[in-house]
Amino acid sequence: MTSDDAPDPPGMSSLTGSRLRALLLAALESPTEDGMHVDGAAGASQKLAALGRRLGAPGEGLLEEAMAPTASVPDLARIKEAAKLLLAKAERNDDREAAFLLYQVAAAAALTRHGIEISSRPAEDQRQQYESLATRHAGFALGDLFRRAADRMHKADSAT
Repeated sequence: MTSDDAPDPPGMSSLTGSRLRALLLAALESPTEDGMHVDGAAGASQKLAALGRRLGAPGEGLLEEAMAPTASVPDLARIKEAAKLLLAKAERNDDREAAFLLYQVAAAAALTRHGIEISSRPAEDQRQQYESLATRHAGFALGDLFRRAADRMHKADSAT
């Protein structure tokens, strides 16, 4: 199940799959303007809140909402779409990286907690991202979430 069939939120109609993929890859590979990556959930949450205020879009509290064990699939799909909007409108590398992290958290949470894929990105790309993010955020809740998502994908591969 993906929410890609749903109508685009305001401002998203011009964001094609290839453009979104390019933005996601740029966010992952780009250091912030000071040469550092967004530092963990707290830093990403602050960046998302500030970005949302600048753009007049939702941003504040979304990362915490996505990390909450009670987040439903519709909540996570909405958060993923908000992340896409923030990513498309972000002008700074650190903002893009925070929006990318939010996108990945929403997708990983849907997979680990509900067994549902809400991203249209290929599973192999997701697994590699989850493994990288699990290592990068090891010892924290973010790392645990991404490790569980990567492990779930490995189990799915083993079962086929």
